[in-house]
Amino acid sequence: MISDELAIVGAPISYEELTVNILSGLNSDFKEVSASIRTCDTPVEYEVLFQKLLDHE
Repeated sequence: MISDELAIVGAPISYEELTVNILSGLNSDFKEVSASIRTCDTPVEYEVLFQKLLDHE
Protein backbone atom coordinates (compact mmCIF):
# COMPACT_ATOMS: atom_id res chain seq x y z
CA MET A 1 0.00 0.00 0.00
CA ILE A 2 1.26 3.47 -0.81
CA SER A 3 0.96 4.76 2.77
CA ASP A 4 3.19 1.91 3.95
CA GLU A 5 5.74 2.64 1.23
CA LEU A 6 5.80 6.31 2.18
CA ALA A 7 6.35 5.41 5.83
CA ILE A 8 9.28 3.16 4.88
CA VAL A 9 11.04 6.02 3.09
CA GLY A 10 10.46 8.36 6.03
CA ALA A 11 7.42 10.25 4.77
CA PRO A 12 4.45 8.78 6.64
CA ILE A 13 0.95 9.87 5.65
CA SER A 14 -2.30 9.24 7.50
CA TYR A 15 -5.38 7.71 5.90
CA GLU A 16 -7.05 11.11 6.16
CA GLU A 17 -4.21 12.85 4.31
CA LEU A 18 -4.08 10.11 1.69
CA THR A 19 -7.84 10.33 1.15
CA VAL A 20 -7.78 14.12 0.81
CA ASN A 21 -4.92 13.94 -1.69
CA ILE A 22 -6.66 11.29 -3.78
CA LEU A 23 -10.04 13.06 -3.74
CA SER A 24 -8.42 16.38 -4.64
CA GLY A 25 -6.98 14.81 -7.77
CA LEU A 26 -10.25 13.48 -9.12
CA ASN A 27 -12.11 15.14 -11.96
CA SER A 28 -15.74 16.27 -11.87
CA ASP A 29 -17.00 12.80 -12.86
CA PHE A 30 -16.32 11.75 -9.26
CA LYS A 31 -17.91 14.81 -7.64
CA GLU A 32 -20.74 12.91 -5.91
CA VAL A 33 -18.51 10.09 -4.67
CA SER A 34 -15.94 12.57 -3.42
CA ALA A 35 -18.57 14.58 -1.55
CA SER A 36 -20.00 11.51 0.16
CA ILE A 37 -16.57 10.30 1.27
CA ARG A 38 -15.56 13.74 2.56
CA THR A 39 -18.65 13.84 4.81
CA CYS A 40 -17.86 10.55 6.58
CA ASP A 41 -17.40 10.89 10.34
CA THR A 42 -14.57 8.37 10.42
CA PRO A 43 -11.56 8.21 8.10
CA VAL A 44 -12.04 5.94 5.10
CA GLU A 45 -9.32 3.33 4.71
CA TYR A 46 -7.47 3.27 1.41
CA GLU A 47 -8.88 -0.12 0.36
CA VAL A 48 -12.46 1.07 0.93
CA LEU A 49 -11.80 4.32 -0.94
CA PHE A 50 -10.21 2.44 -3.83
CA GLN A 51 -13.19 0.08 -4.09
CA LYS A 52 -15.73 2.94 -3.99
CA LEU A 53 -13.88 4.70 -6.79
CA LEU A 54 -13.72 1.53 -8.86
CA ASP A 55 -17.42 0.89 -8.31
CA HIS A 56 -18.25 4.41 -9.46
CA GLU A 57 -16.10 4.12 -12.56
